[in-house]
Amino acid sequence: LRHRHRPHAVLRVRAHPLSPPNRLSSVKEARDAPGFFAERLHKAMSGAGTTDSAVIRILVTRSEVDLRDIKKRYQQLYEEDLTERIKGE
Repeated sequence: LRHRHRPHAVLRVRAHPLSPPNRLSSVKEARDAPGFFAERLHKAMSGAGTTDSAVIRILVTRSEVDLRDIKKRYQQLYEEDLTERIKGE
């Protein structure tokens, strides 16, 4: 079988709900990585349920130094201790 190029065909990819929606998010991450991850954690823990996989992914992929900075930034943004928030989930 030969595959034909179909320029009108659209590939639909379901993005993870916490994945960056566009390049602007990537720029934000580059400029304020602790703030970016603090916001992602906050979104993952907000609402009617925790998105455990998103929280776990962020926590296990960051270094100890990164996590310290994320914890500080989370406190600044949300006036709440990140460790206590995670324990409460």
